[in-house]
Amino acid sequence: MLAEACRHAYGWALSGYPLPISVNVSAMQFLRGNILGQVHAALRGSRLPVHLLEMEITESVLMNRAGEVMDTLAQLRGEGVSFAIGDFGTGFSNMACLREYQSHKLKIDQSFIRGLGQDEKSHQIVSAIVGLAHSMDILVVAEGVETVGQLRALGELGCNIAQGYYYAKPLSAGEVLPFLNKASERGFMVERVAEELF
Repeated sequence: MLAEACRHAYGWALSGYPLPISVNVSAMQFLRGNILGQVHAALRGSRLPVHLLEMEITESVLMNRAGEVMDTLAQLRGEGVSFAIGDFGTGFSNMACLREYQSHKLKIDQSFIRGLGQDEKSHQIVSAIVGLAHSMDILVVAEGVETVGQLRALGELGCNIAQGYYYAKPLSAGEVLPFLNKASERGFMVERVAEELF
């Protein structure tokens, strides 16, 4: 799946959309598999520039055999691979994750996003997470955004990126390019700078 994701991302980049692709990595893959070799093979086989690959890991990955995980993360990060911590707020190592693993993005779990605009506690939690992440130069992604009210609240809180059904349901690889073309035609900010990267 990693190789397939990189191959598709390279094709989208050649079509004018050099967007990073985020690939989920499970604890099993990280701790038992040859993740370094898999990443190298996927990038080499697809010709995708390394800065367009983002690996998304959950807190459960970071909580197991932290020394090995940190060594692997450090090597991949040194090679230009970026990282996102997904489902943030659902585990127990939250602050340690931010301090120790130097992720590029933090993805707030959708359970906190659902209450925005309705629940003051959700608003306070999201605000605190955004503020903490920004103080460490980490971009914040809101997961599970479904309404314009949630989107407005996130904008007011300074969240960097939103993802969810408000924009689109999950798409197959073949549906992505038509979606990007349509979004670009409607004035959405989709960069067309592939020639600067290849």
